[in-house]
Amino acid sequence: MLFKFTSADLENTSIIDCSTGEVAYHVSTPGPCIRERSRSTTSIRSFATYNSSSREKFDISEPKVTSLIDSDGLAAAEIFWENKLASVIRIGEETLAGTRDLFDSSCVRVMDDETHIPTRMEYVWRTTQEELQLLDDDSEVIGTYYPDCGADDLSPAYIPGSGNDYFDLDMDRISEDEVPELFNEPVTKKGGVYILDGGLGTTLEDVFKKDISHPLWSAKPVDTEPDVIIEAHLAFLKAGADIILTSTYQCAYGTFDQAGYSREDAVRIMRKAIQLAAEARTRFLAEANQSARNIRIVLSLGPFGATLTPTQEFDGFYPTPYGPHAYDAATSKEEQANAFISKDDELRAIEALTEFHAERLRVFTDDEETWDLIDGVAFETIPLTREIQAVRRALGSLKRESKSNIDKPWWISTLYPDGLFPEKRLAGGHVEVPDVLNAMLEGAELHPDGVGINCTSMAHLGPVLEATTEYVKNRADLAGKLSLVLCPNGSDVWNPETATWEGVAEGEAKANLWASKLDEEVQAVRIGTVWPEIIAGGCCRTGPTEIAALAEKVAHAT
Repeated sequence: MLFKFTSADLENTSIIDCSTGEVAYHVSTPGPCIRERSRSTTSIRSFATYNSSSREKFDISEPKVTSLIDSDGLAAAEIFWENKLASVIRIGEETLAGTRDLFDSSCVRVMDDETHIPTRMEYVWRTTQEELQLLDDDSEVIGTYYPDCGADDLSPAYIPGSGNDYFDLDMDRISEDEVPELFNEPVTKKGGVYILDGGLGTTLEDVFKKDISHPLWSAKPVDTEPDVIIEAHLAFLKAGADIILTSTYQCAYGTFDQAGYSREDAVRIMRKAIQLAAEARTRFLAEANQSARNIRIVLSLGPFGATLTPTQEFDGFYPTPYGPHAYDAATSKEEQANAFISKDDELRAIEALTEFHAERLRVFTDDEETWDLIDGVAFETIPLTREIQAVRRALGSLKRESKSNIDKPWWISTLYPDGLFPEKRLAGGHVEVPDVLNAMLEGAELHPDGVGINCTSMAHLGPVLEATTEYVKNRADLAGKLSLVLCPNGSDVWNPETATWEGVAEGEAKANLWASKLDEEVQAVRIGTVWPEIIAGGCCRTGPTEIAALAEKVAHAT
């Protein structure tokens, strides 16, 4: 039996029985209903749906509900959403604990060209880049999902994006009672994808032609040319970004001191950066047809290594007490260590890094007006597991000492230059992805609501993403609860010793190629129960052109 979806929005569509032309089901999701996130340990904390100004607008007792209504007007199924996660699913008289009961995430098989996602009915969804099929327990195809077709003959739409989706089911091998559940699964299985902005610093250099070779980097114009910061944010928003990062990546008391600013000026400028992002959001939403957009502002904070000269995100050579020794230009990097021999020295380094991150965070949390403008926090480009632990401790200590609610969603993103995490092992080699994720997610300290990969070349993104997904998939306590953040670099390579970009290429062709490759990675992991929310954007050498290309690719895939 062939079914036609009248809308590409699977949460709001009619499902037509093509043999009769009659409506078999209506799918309806009233909304939006944005709620302050639950403090429950079983729920995800979504960056894309969190809004510091939304908490008083909506009744938190009213969840978003998707209903599947049959031809008799009765609810055959209901999905109760917690942000982007289906937390409760009712099918007939049966109530399921969300996607965990609907799918068997522990048995998901991720292969090079396809992914198999088992369901509780012993059927399996087989997904590839080209198709979505339903298999029975003998691996025979009993259903096929056809997107963007021009007619009932399932030919592709002449104009991409103008067609309808179809679902062809072999009703001789499927019970009619199972059909409502099968229609629920495509709705709950695809995680939301949201567009993050690109590299703000390199955009200021490349697009706005600003010289930011300065200790403050992208924060330099905040004080001297604030309109440029606003225009840069606006350029990303107009390109399709749902989330923008503040121009604070390299901000810390130490960098302001290097630049000749007082601590009072440092506080003023750091808080001003948040106000400029908010002003850009206000201006963008005031434009025609943009009032319905949910734009989020995320505080960008780089590692301690970003405050050093030369910067040490790629190598993690930190001076004492933050590391065993500072970078030595006279010694080859291969001969230098960034890990401690002494456990006591490592603990002292964690304490020093904890204070560094806590001191900087207080600049924002101590001012209620500034903190209220921020929808989330991103700790970016962290090169060492001890610094990951320090970030977690810093947030935990601030939360314990604060008299007000400073709780917001946050992520940690790490980098893999040449495909390797910067931290070295004393016995040789580099710390691997599972160890990095253990540093983020194991132990009693707060763990992030999202994990990310940034400042990594597209050539190395795939293997790191595969290892990250595999780790989370195998953790029943984490799968379906963490956001994934992907921010790879553009095509060019940064040389920290010469402070130049090498292999520079320009043009829309470069942007489209970059966006296509990132979209492939996103689509490969978005179907399933591992990542309920994916945030995709760019890092160095990705500007509004790249983000516009990515937004178009993701929208078409969706």
